[in-house]
Amino acid sequence: MRKNNKYGGDFKIQVAQDYLSGKYSSTKEVTQAFCVTNKSQVVI
Repeated sequence: MRKNNKYGGDFKIQVAQDYLSGKYSSTKEVTQAFCVTNKSQVVI
């Protein structure tokens, strides 16, 4: 059985800040950089 990851507030803020700063141009890049397995978990 697969375990669902729960991401903390600091992690979520870092992901959003990196995306909004232009460091990543797509949510796919963000999911790869932060090892998020499901891109639908990154909705910005």
